[in-house]
Formats: sequence, C-alpha cells, structure tokens
Amino acid sequence: MQIFEGLRVYEIVLLVMGVLLFLVLMFSLIYFIINKRTYKGLLPFFIIPIAMVGFPSIQKIKFDKGILEIEMLTKKVEQDSTNAGAKSELEVKLKTIENRPISQPGNLRILEKAYTAVGDSQKVNIYRERFLPVKPIRKYNIKP
Repeated sequence: MQIFEGLRVYEIVLLVMGVLLFLVLMFSLIYFIINKRTYKGLLPFFIIPIAMVGFPSIQKIKFDKGILEIEMLTKKVEQDSTNAGAKSELEVKLKTIENRPISQPGNLRILEKAYTAVGDSQKVNIYRERFLPVKPIRKYNIKP
C-alpha cells in the first residue's frame, strides 16, 4: 500500500496503535463529557498518540522527499556523467534510502535508474529483479 511505502514494520505498528489510542481517548472524552465527569486529567494523554502518529508521518515525508531528490539527482547525473559532485551526492542519498522497505514499482524503477547512473551494477540487478519479476516463457507447439 502506498501509505506505508518506505516505513519499517515498527513504524507501521506505531502509526496504527497511535490512531487506535487516539480513538479510544476521543470516545473516553465524549463519555466523560456526556456523564458530566471531569475530563481535565484525560487531556494530557492526547500527547502520546499525537507523538505515535507523528513519528512515522515524519519518516514517510523524509522517505518521499528522498525519493524525489534521488530522481532529480539521477537526471542531473544522466545529463552530465562527468559531474563527480552530483554523482557523490546521489550515492549519499541512495545510502539513506537503501535500507527502507520498498515495494512500489515506481520507486523501485527510480532506484534502479539511480544505481545505473552511479554505476553499481549489482544493485541495479537487485532492483531490476524486484521491479521486473521473471516470468516463465511459454512454449507453444504449433505445427505448420
């Protein structure tokens, strides 16, 4: 799913649990208000789910921004392959993204192009295999 692209498992769990905790707190707050109980002690607990949802959201934004920067740097390196500064900057950006779980074909294609521009054929093959899974060749016995 595109929403969870680039997030590690613990970040996804943190996001889901934060949303659930926020919902529980909201229902508790509504219950307290309806029954005319004091709810001031409940309000500080809203900080916890906000932080639980905020951290994965920030990581997702960083991931998306990193993919966009990689795409722009790849175009720059493809246009001028002698530019060592852009090439080294692209390598640094790739190192920050490479440990993230990536499954979307568009992102895999961007990384495959970036590693092609850098010249890392081993990583190119890894991303190409993930992007284009090998399909069996069907042989048809057609007799003339």
